[in-house]
Amino acid sequence: MIPESIVIDGTRQRERFLVVVDGLNVFLQPICFRFFTIFGIQLLLGEDDGWVRSSALYRPNEIVARYIYRMKENIHGASIQFQSWQVVENDRHRRGSYRLIAKTDSVTINFDNLYEFGDHDLEQMLDKLMSLRVKT
Repeated sequence: MIPESIVIDGTRQRERFLVVVDGLNVFLQPICFRFFTIFGIQLLLGEDDGWVRSSALYRPNEIVARYIYRMKENIHGASIQFQSWQVVENDRHRRGSYRLIAKTDSVTINFDNLYEFGDHDLEQMLDKLMSLRVKT
């Protein structure tokens, strides 16, 4: 299963942040949401075929793997239809690189909410994505 629509919204509800997958709301913990957002932006940027090195997530590899597992569990728990979606794949040849399993044209970003998330690295990625969209 690969979703038809992924909206990385970023609306905050308590201590979780919104991602909408095929019309269903999924709220992720801040670190899980940050990772998911980085994967989504990287996919949209089209750089390195969407792969993100775990070192770019700024956490030790074992912590990255733990949060990716939590992210998948949150998404799988949101709906039985998501249980067959692997969400993120790992390329062991790249020593811990990950990418979102999604079609590029299915991912939408809520720029305003993501800038409010307050993460400098995400803001830089958003700026880059925004500049690419202005050029096209």
